[in-house]
Amino acid sequence: MPRQKDDLGSREGLLQNTDRSPLRASLEEAYRSSGDEEDLDELDYLPDGDEVHPRGRKVYDDKGITYSTLPFTQNQKPARRSRLRNIRGLFRLSRKCALWTVAVIGVVALLGFSGAWVYKSKPIDGQSPPWYPSPRGGTGSNWLESYRKAEEMVNKMSLVEMVNITTGTGWQQNLCVGNTGPANSVGFPSLCLQDGPLGIRFADHITAFPAGLTVGATWSRDLMYRRGKALGEEARLKGINVLLGPSMGPLGKVVAGGRNWEGFGADPVLQGVAAAETIVGIQDEGVMATAKHYIVNEQEHFRQSFEWGLPNAISSNVDDRTLHELYLWPFAESIKAGVASVMCSYNQVNNSYACGNSKLLNGILKDELGFQGFVQSDWLGQRSGVASALAGLDMTMPGDGLHWQDGQSLWGGTLTQAVLNGSIPMERIHDMATRIVATWYQLGQDNKTMWSEEGPNFSSWTNDEIGKIHHGSDDKMLGVVNKFVDTMGTGDAYHGWLAREIAQEGIVLVKNVNKTLPLTPKGWTDYNKPLYNPNGGKFQPPVAGVPTKNPTKPKPAAKTTTEPIAEQTSTDVSLSESHPTATDVPAVDPYPADSSQPTEVPQLPTVPDVPPTDPYQADADVHSVDPDVLNSVIYPSDLPDPTEVVPDPYQSSHDAYPADPQIPKRHQLRQEPSATTKPPTALPTFNVAIFGEDAGPGKGPNACDDRGCNQGTLGSGWGSGAVDFIYLITPIEGLQLNFDKDAVNISVYDTNALAVSPETVEDQDLCIVFVNADGGEGYIASDGIKGDRNDLYLQNNGDELIKKVASSCGKHKNGATIVVVHAIGPVILEGWIDMPEVKAVLLANLPGEESGNALANVLFGWVDASGRLPYTVGKTQEDYGEGAQVLYYPNGVVPQQNFDEGLYIDYRHFDKYEIEPRYEFGYGLSYTDFGYSILVLQEMKPKSALPAPRPADPYLPPIDTAIPDPSTALFPEAFRKLKGYIYPYISSVDDVKKGEYPYPDGYTTGQTPSAAGGGEGGNPDLYEIYLQVKITVNNVGYRAGKEVVQLYVSFPEHVVDPFTGEKVEFPVRVLRQFEKVNLRAREVRTLTFHLTRKDLSYWSVGAQNWVMPTKGKFTVGIGRSSRDIRMEDKW
Repeated sequence: MPRQKDDLGSREGLLQNTDRSPLRASLEEAYRSSGDEEDLDELDYLPDGDEVHPRGRKVYDDKGITYSTLPFTQNQKPARRSRLRNIRGLFRLSRKCALWTVAVIGVVALLGFSGAWVYKSKPIDGQSPPWYPSPRGGTGSNWLESYRKAEEMVNKMSLVEMVNITTGTGWQQNLCVGNTGPANSVGFPSLCLQDGPLGIRFADHITAFPAGLTVGATWSRDLMYRRGKALGEEARLKGINVLLGPSMGPLGKVVAGGRNWEGFGADPVLQGVAAAETIVGIQDEGVMATAKHYIVNEQEHFRQSFEWGLPNAISSNVDDRTLHELYLWPFAESIKAGVASVMCSYNQVNNSYACGNSKLLNGILKDELGFQGFVQSDWLGQRSGVASALAGLDMTMPGDGLHWQDGQSLWGGTLTQAVLNGSIPMERIHDMATRIVATWYQLGQDNKTMWSEEGPNFSSWTNDEIGKIHHGSDDKMLGVVNKFVDTMGTGDAYHGWLAREIAQEGIVLVKNVNKTLPLTPKGWTDYNKPLYNPNGGKFQPPVAGVPTKNPTKPKPAAKTTTEPIAEQTSTDVSLSESHPTATDVPAVDPYPADSSQPTEVPQLPTVPDVPPTDPYQADADVHSVDPDVLNSVIYPSDLPDPTEVVPDPYQSSHDAYPADPQIPKRHQLRQEPSATTKPPTALPTFNVAIFGEDAGPGKGPNACDDRGCNQGTLGSGWGSGAVDFIYLITPIEGLQLNFDKDAVNISVYDTNALAVSPETVEDQDLCIVFVNADGGEGYIASDGIKGDRNDLYLQNNGDELIKKVASSCGKHKNGATIVVVHAIGPVILEGWIDMPEVKAVLLANLPGEESGNALANVLFGWVDASGRLPYTVGKTQEDYGEGAQVLYYPNGVVPQQNFDEGLYIDYRHFDKYEIEPRYEFGYGLSYTDFGYSILVLQEMKPKSALPAPRPADPYLPPIDTAIPDPSTALFPEAFRKLKGYIYPYISSVDDVKKGEYPYPDGYTTGQTPSAAGGGEGGNPDLYEIYLQVKITVNNVGYRAGKEVVQLYVSFPEHVVDPFTGEKVEFPVRVLRQFEKVNLRAREVRTLTFHLTRKDLSYWSVGAQNWVMPTKGKFTVGIGRSSRDIRMEDKW
């Protein structure tokens, strides 16, 4: 619905109509009277000339902000991790900033000469309506006991202690990327906040899990939860109170957005389910999860003040219905799951900074969605002091003010001063502190058997065991800052197994001509065997599908060559030292020599744990196969009993393999026994060539800080959402350990420059090409990519590499080319996808540390290809629509990004405009086939337009509103202040100057609670079940496999909103439920789905509520993707 119509039809629309509503005046002067010289109100802007980032050497921050070291003295320079010694190289943005400066000059010129711009001497004021005062926490039924305890504790705190727990201590002032002050008198500790969404940033002995996008591609609720639980366990063992994840914003509106990979996909339901499962997993370990980034932060360009040479961040201008039905949906699901914290984003929303937008924080988050936890700012995302507190911000991170490490926090002592002079009511500071303490109780962090009083056991700023306690200050005190606690699990609970499982289920097979996949260890299959025996006579293939009674063990790694391409003369040489095999990886020592930890980083097993489940592969190894897996395969009646297993002591368990006592057993590579006999074969050697830099190690997975460059195999995107890899199994290693070395010859060309002769490529039977597309957070620029990708094409000439290899591979011998893509989002495949020589294509997303093992498991069919696309793959970037494009150049003093496409992003856009995608949302192939039948709809409740009335909030005890004596907030006598450290004290009682504070419009009159509220996630009736759906699914193939059953809803036609009288438009269909199910061959199973009131409603701007159409019929479709609907019925 157009934004203007939404606004005109609502008394409380998200956007104010600027023609009808006067914009309120700046509160800047009033706030300065309370002692802060740099505060802005929630609708105000930074002065155009205020330069936060002087030119000079730049240093990263953990949330993607650059800052200069020039204002600091030699002793004040921000300290950095020793391993981040080249960090300044990541911020060579002067050229970029120069471009933005030119753009701004152009805007000024236009203003002066044409007068066409709406921006004149300053930006337009905010367009979000005010919503005050901030609702108190403690209304959630699941939080009552935690709030009771919190109220008791906070009532005993002094004012400075309340302020201390709401304010970060400053960047690099303590061990974590974010740290709050303690309240010592009541025993409340300093909290450690640490990235991030796929692992623990800046830490040792942690797991680099697959990225959120890969998790979304699994469509597995089980894996989503288990990954969250493992993340929570690792965070807890490191002493982290608040984990800064998961990410559900950006959603993926901007298809080339740099941080889309941190979330789970371009659909609110998929994103919401994955976020909620992750949160429950994290918090089941007692760690506070963080739902971020709230909200509509959909691109990196201009996301933050001064990062792009402009004084103000971009404004995402979104209408009320679009906000609720798309971008808010996953946050609502997160709150319903009990998330502890919500992080507000850098950007502006409707020209009001997200961290100071009262409508978003007070009105929607805390009132309508019933959020009981605390709101924290993104790092330096707070742009005001008093105004942001009134607007609903509860915690500022990392505590610094408008400048990095300036020691001039917008809160800290200034917040204390604002309370003392009456600018901020005592109710507000009390609620801020109570929300934080209640969340601490809610997660059980008062349990001293689970939580050490010593705090975090690692340092974000150094790898050394001994280091500075306050790294960014002038304090020289040293202590043990890294204790090298291993958090990765052991035995069956080792997190590497889970990382591999997620990565392999997140691989999406999109093309597989003539069953090119799965591969076999010997290379040859029924589809690529030569027609004649080279030794003479017609070739006689073995009987298809008959497993051998005494199959041989899998062989060691295949012969491989990695000679420089230009100099290579033979394809049958052993692996060079520059590219060691997985069994011969030299030791790496990232830890101190005198630490108690092992001095090697041992490699993980790369032989698949599960042998092939497809007996129709030649010489399939059936040793130690799970009987359920074997029984899931349909065998012809005349075949031998496939469950007869020959005892094999080498596969009885992981620990049965010969072990090096110096290496923990979980890291041991399987050492296969030497075969005493070799089965005869009439087949020639099978030639495999691996192409592409993405296949190999490059300069190592941690060659660039925060993964801020594209080299070697791509395991994750870059930025604060990335982690240091303890190890990364490359695709080359995975393939080597799975091909039979006596039957297969592997040649490796791990470069994108195809300098090898055409004859060499033509001699291959199989070519596997690895390509990628990288990007990430906006504070890093690499190879001309400034966070957001420049386009959707493969990088480093990947398209040309594929075409050259495919056109020549096995040209005279029925050769095949397989393409593997690692990318942070959709890529354009049109340059080569229809080439007949390209037989199979896998979109492997961002697989994390177990990349090569996971890929090999899918390529060889040890597991089914079960990933499904969490986004649409279009044929051109333009197919995604104008609204999906990055705003690369500023279009005003404040860049304006209008969400005019409304509800129509990704597959919704393709459906609306009848655009044929290359591969639709939810698409993915399997190694087996599935059938659908017997769709049954059962009404559980009759249709009704509106949910039940909002439940009454519980009684909240009154708060003591008496303002304490200013003398109680003074710095203690003889107190030594550290430079840059943020304190809650004031220096003099004379600093407290009382006056009449001009509160925002609507602040004193109050607001009517939202009818859509009344519980965590919204009105409880929204989650009542109104329709039950049953569908029968069966595996019609000859092997076990996993199917993702997807339920889509199409709303009735000709719906008229009863509150506005306007016709309501809907997408063609929207995802509402899904389930991943593992089926044995020929197994039949009935699945049950439930559709809630919210699933069957739209957001009415006129009603300011969710409305269910009561006329017409809903269409429920069940299928394999958004465009492969197998069965439909109406309700």
